[in-house]
Amino acid sequence: MFKVDSLTILYLTSCLIISLVTVYLVSRSRSEKILTIDAHKPGKVMVPKIGGVCLLTSGITVIIVNLLLHIVPTDLLLIVELPAIIVGIVGLLDDIGDVSPIVRILVSILVSIILVLVATPYSKLLFIGDIRNIIFLDALSCIMMIIMFNAVNMLDIMNGIVSGGSLIVFIGLFIITLLRKFDVFSLIYLTLIMQVLPLFLFNKYPAKVLLGNVGSYMLGTYIGVTACYCGTFVETLLLCLPFIINGLLIIASTRGRVFIGGRKRASRPILCKDGYLYPNPDPNATLSLARIFVIYGCNYEKDVVKGILTLFVIALILTVTIAFIA
Repeated sequence: MFKVDSLTILYLTSCLIISLVTVYLVSRSRSEKILTIDAHKPGKVMVPKIGGVCLLTSGITVIIVNLLLHIVPTDLLLIVELPAIIVGIVGLLDDIGDVSPIVRILVSILVSIILVLVATPYSKLLFIGDIRNIIFLDALSCIMMIIMFNAVNMLDIMNGIVSGGSLIVFIGLFIITLLRKFDVFSLIYLTLIMQVLPLFLFNKYPAKVLLGNVGSYMLGTYIGVTACYCGTFVETLLLCLPFIINGLLIIASTRGRVFIGGRKRASRPILCKDGYLYPNPDPNATLSLARIFVIYGCNYEKDVVKGILTLFVIALILTVTIAFIA
């Protein structure tokens, strides 16, 4: 039975407060180095672009607090937090400077390889059962982590989509692990909810902060790593269908150019004039979920955001239903 005692409340509260304070301070900053134009708003609104740094500070905080209070098994917490912190630092360097897309991908590959070398992924998968071939399991885990690292980043285009979508995913996985009485894994997902909730509150439309690569990289890594090490591989794939479908659309329509030169090499899927969105008439324009919503009548950012987050909610309902029946 999942229980929350006073020490657990202290642990979760410290995580929530650090994340909230960090994202608030970022939202108040007016340093030119971290300000950028919020692309789909009229009037060239300037917004801090490194709101996701709150995940870095809260991730480091929960590691330190857990070493003192021993709420979660330390090895499991380190498996979840350290890879995200590493790629988050790379993302932060990219936000305030410029890191090659190839370097970013190589970092995600290296982190995933190191992780499967030092820890054994969870072997029992929904609908599949136990996987006894450790080489296959390691390869599956590496692929999952790399996919989610990139898929989450590709959907970071408008206020609140990635932070809100990730929050919905973690809520769904928390419910699923509760149903299966995976208490330790439930606490991991509850920790992630505490980390992401303040970020979503400041990133939702109209955003006071943007995630930046630091935020999207960390969220993608959290999703990929917990899928492999918290027994929720298949459920995570189902919950993350909007991320995955959007990524597949972009890769197919750009023939992979997005990996070589980043988004700058691809023709934008939608254009914006005074807050009004319309499809890019370029026949080579990138195809994405946002472009599909705009084609079918969502001509303002808040409508596209609402539509895509609705897809996450639908995925949540279907996945929890399947998990309850299975």
